Amino acid sequence: MPATDRRGKGNSDELGAVRIARAVLGSAIWDLRTPRTLGADRTRVAMRVLVVAREQMTAERTRAINALVALVGTVDLGVDARRPLTTRQISGIAAWRDRAEDLSSATCRREAVRLARRVRDPRR
Repeated sequence: MPATDRRGKGNSDELGAVRIARAVLGSAIWDLRTPRTLGADRTRVAMRVLVVAREQMTAERTRAINALVALVGTVDLGVDARRPLTTRQISGIAAWRDRAEDLSSATCRREAVRLARRVRDPRR
């Protein structure tokens, strides 16, 4: 529906549904679109699942990066966090080993390693 026709009327799902229903009232039944059946198009379903999985993995990776940046920015672990972490820095953090240090620093270091490994390989 053109914007000029709906100006001043607002917009909602109910209004949209009514407009769509009115628009198709005069159409012949065979001119209307038929919805796809999920069972018939297995490729489409598989693609939808893969796209959602990729989006979730991207979101998880982003959360891990943000948490890692926050951690190395607040706790002194020997990483310069004034600029965005580079791939090389993240790989270096992922390769860290345990040290003989106080409980707080050791815990933060272990968490940084876990997050860095999560960034490098989101499937872990």
